Amino acid sequence: MIAVVLLIALQQEEIVCEGAYSGHLQGVARDSVGDLYWSFTTTLVKTDSTGHLIQKTDVESHHGDVCIVGDRLYCAVNKGLFNNPAGKADNWIVVYDTYDLREIGRKPAQIVTHGAGGISSDGKKLIVVGGLPGGVEQNYLYEFDFYLQFHRKYVIESGWTLLGIQTATFAEGRWWFGCYGNPPQLLSMDSSFGDLVRSDFDCSLGLVPMGEGEFLVARDKLVRGQGHIGSLLPAQTTATGRLSLLSDE
Repeated sequence: MIAVVLLIALQQEEIVCEGAYSGHLQGVARDSVGDLYWSFTTTLVKTDSTGHLIQKTDVESHHGDVCIVGDRLYCAVNKGLFNNPAGKADNWIVVYDTYDLREIGRKPAQIVTHGAGGISSDGKKLIVVGGLPGGVEQNYLYEFDFYLQFHRKYVIESGWTLLGIQTATFAEGRWWFGCYGNPPQLLSMDSSFGDLVRSDFDCSLGLVPMGEGEFLVARDKLVRGQGHIGSLLPAQTTATGRLSLLSDE
């Protein structure tokens, strides 16, 4: 009971990642013991559940969203152009050891035509998301196995979203895809990529499931003379299957 009360108390507070970084926040993941992994474009950061620094490592640009399966941290990386209609991306899936952020593998993912930007897993497969040229009314999802072999491409009749899909998360039996926009857009789909729900909600920088309908939503603030500072705000599912910040309740 004490542990449950402590977890609930933590979720009511903003979690700030220790340190400031040159690149903006791209995604956040959480492991089975509660440690957090933050991707700041050119820096991967590991903190404890309260945001205190454990480990950090410099990485090549552009590291995007991340996910964890077991003791492996998967990251969607694009070293080329995003959102180019001719497809001039240079995409990779790069894998790190969650213990010390040591790179343990990588493989090209050039099938992600307009730039790999996000990645998630339902425990059975990896789904990579990415950029989209202006005016295209569909988004695309790319399925890989844990050996980083490509299996299939899904076409999502989502309507146009600015720069495609930035982040991906699987939780509560659904996929959650964060997109830029004015306002930012959230796409939610069932486990088979049906039952699409589109709503105005910003999780374009990362979404961390906490269980029982609760989430942490990533935010980024640029402080002049310091750099980008990442944080997480508590959120929860609503009766309509959308997300809402607890601060808005």
